[in-house]
Amino acid sequence: MRFGGEGAGSRLARWGVRGALLLSLSSLGCGAGSSKLLGAPVHRPIALVFRATPEVAARADRRSLQAFGQSLLEGLREKGLVGCLAPEGEPAPAPRLEFMVERWDALGGKRLGRYAAGVIFGLPAAVASLVHARDVQVDCSVVREGETAAADHYLFIGETGDDVASEILTRVFTDETRLERPVVRGGHGGA
Repeated sequence: MRFGGEGAGSRLARWGVRGALLLSLSSLGCGAGSSKLLGAPVHRPIALVFRATPEVAARADRRSLQAFGQSLLEGLREKGLVGCLAPEGEPAPAPRLEFMVERWDALGGKRLGRYAAGVIFGLPAAVASLVHARDVQVDCSVVREGETAAADHYLFIGETGDDVASEILTRVFTDETRLERPVVRGGHGGA
């Protein structure tokens, strides 16, 4: 998915998130895959596939989306794993994480501070917190090595891109074979 508009001057602007993430991969070394992806050992680089809704592609700040991707790549590296990006329009080999960015409303991918919201919008801190409670929503599908269909998927929701990236990395790399659904009080379940 191209996040830059037609006629963008630089190659990075034309490539958008994928271009920045491809450039960042050069800093990753080959690590031993000791972490499990939903219970399955990882022996190959994990393909990261990014897509976005048309609204997100048109409105979101590319730098914050790139930072989201960087957070994921850094998290993989910290786990001793290697991430790579599938070329746009080509099927990605397993193992892979497929991301559909459904909402990206946080300013710059970061939560607007309560004080700043009050100053800018004249909102009390409690209202500002409610306004930005679910600024980033990313659907993540997990395809394990040797499989063709997603083993599981989940809609991750957070205040910032960093929050969502951290939650994804925590929940998909586990000995469990399914994504753990958070316990929600009040009788409502997760996605």
